[in-house]
Amino acid sequence: MMGNNQDLKSWIPTILQIILSLVFGGGIIWLFSEFKEYLPALLYSVVLYVVAIVLVLSLVVFVARVMFGDLIGRLYKWASDCRKKSRRCKLARDWNKHWLELTDLLDVIWNSDTSPSQKQEDDFLRLHFWFLAHRNQFLPSWSHFMRVRPSGIFDWHDVRDSKSLSHYVLVEHEDDPFSVFYQPLNFRGVSYIVKVLRVGDDEWKIDGDAASTARFVLRILSELMVEYVSWVE
Repeated sequence: MMGNNQDLKSWIPTILQIILSLVFGGGIIWLFSEFKEYLPALLYSVVLYVVAIVLVLSLVVFVARVMFGDLIGRLYKWASDCRKKSRRCKLARDWNKHWLELTDLLDVIWNSDTSPSQKQEDDFLRLHFWFLAHRNQFLPSWSHFMRVRPSGIFDWHDVRDSKSLSHYVLVEHEDDPFSVFYQPLNFRGVSYIVKVLRVGDDEWKIDGDAASTARFVLRILSELMVEYVSWVE
């Protein structure tokens, strides 16, 4: 019943257009007929032609709506869906590109015995702000992907361990697991969170085992991103 009411409402503007055109056209013809003898023949003919054109165009619009309304609606929806999908695809590819750049940066830093350079910190901050600027557009699609993914997030047994980094990232931050790595403002902040560095230790001394665990989680997210991009496309 609701669908029928919506269909009827969508026809109201067209019906009103036809009625107004007929009333307007009929009124003009009647008015000029009454004063025909006082009007130049050329002016009278022009007015009749204009009124006839208006009425014919209104009739054409009405007939087109009757015959092709559904087709036009489907074509419009298809074009709109294509535009939305194109934007989603571009964002998915861009997110994956920036994510790979971030993981490469983290891998280099966690393999180094020296603290990050200023350029590396600047690159990290640039990525930090890029992810923040695009997360609201990205996360709804990502969340839908994770809900419909057949195996969920438990392809990796380590995720089941509530004390593991995988569980912390993928379960406790399931809405945006990437944020664990891009949310902090610098490398030291990320390294503290994933315990690659000990909190309160000013010396840049990487814990090799913790770094390996963090790389494992980064690889999980990178594999999920590959799946996600394919799913979007």
